[in-house]
Amino acid sequence: MIRKTISFGALSFLLVSLSGCALAPPKIGNGTLNQPEPSAFDGAAQPGSVWRSDDGGQSFAPKTFVDEKRKLTKADVLSISFLQREADREKAEELRRTPDVYVGTVDDMIFKTDDGAEVWQPVNFPPEKVYSFIASRRSVDRMYATGVVGGRGKIFRTTDGGEVWTDVYSEPGTGTTIVTLAEHPTDVNILFAGTSTGTLVKSSDGGGTWKNIGTKVNGPITSIAFDAKRSGIAYLLSFNSTMYISRDTGETWSDWASIVQAEAKENPSVKPEPSTQVQGMISLIADPYIEGLLYAGTKTGLYKSINGGRNWQKMNIIESAERFPIRAVAVNPRNSKEIVFVAGRTFYKSVNSGETWSVSMLGVDREVSVLAYDPVYPDVLYLGLRKIK
Repeated sequence: MIRKTISFGALSFLLVSLSGCALAPPKIGNGTLNQPEPSAFDGAAQPGSVWRSDDGGQSFAPKTFVDEKRKLTKADVLSISFLQREADREKAEELRRTPDVYVGTVDDMIFKTDDGAEVWQPVNFPPEKVYSFIASRRSVDRMYATGVVGGRGKIFRTTDGGEVWTDVYSEPGTGTTIVTLAEHPTDVNILFAGTSTGTLVKSSDGGGTWKNIGTKVNGPITSIAFDAKRSGIAYLLSFNSTMYISRDTGETWSDWASIVQAEAKENPSVKPEPSTQVQGMISLIADPYIEGLLYAGTKTGLYKSINGGRNWQKMNIIESAERFPIRAVAVNPRNSKEIVFVAGRTFYKSVNSGETWSVSMLGVDREVSVLAYDPVYPDVLYLGLRKIK
């Protein structure tokens, strides 16, 4: 067994009413540790692996302080995750509590903050590398993490808030990592896990047992998403290759080209509805409220689908942003009209479903790999940086 004394989790897009008004985030942390106010005329890049915005993305500041001898400046960030100390969002607002934030890095362990990123605390999690971690939506004590031990990819589970971790899944050989974990939004016993070699496995009992479900998937599985309304619909992305869809909670997977061909064979007299695909997808997310609404970041722009990925339309973003890969995309967890993404070293935000965009320069020294909304206070956003090879 692996023993831990703190818990950590992943961002959950909370299924809450769009009409609610968010409170301003509480003022927490030691003000003496804050970065100086950046000058609008200063274009120099600043070191920092994690950046935070308190004003909805108008400005970002690096949040790097660990202790007097260490700062979080060179670590390559794989994930930014949240664990709410109050499981109920409205109660968290009432108590003015922000979630704990966890940052998983490639080679520098995990870091945690409980004061809005003013001070980071290193977490000594035994695996050599940690690639993904999530907290159950319904149980604050149940969490999962993937890591590498002895060169083999593994999944760990805790049911007591992180006191004891158990190895619940292991790859048979070295060289394969488990890069993606996802929990079903309505059935917390259903988990999907995707590997760097295209293997997809599913558990229907909270990680106790697993079965293979990804026989038609080709390439590293980098994103898994669930439809906002139809519980049986799931999507996954094979990096820089193909988006797959499942209509039976992951039991079978197909790409849309195969589905259209199958429809034509079943009904030869009926002309099938056309399907348009996007080439070079590198990021995929599902809107947390609207059925069938997906966003895909590519090497040449941002795309939107309103029918579960069958057809895509290129969004009218700023043309110069299309010259950079769009790896980080997010939707406000309370407002589907608010979409944000990063291209190059610039942050883009739309509050009208992509009709117009506000633009904020980022004084970062590397690529942005992760973009995440605080689930309680959506005016707070975090960026994670990584050197992309």
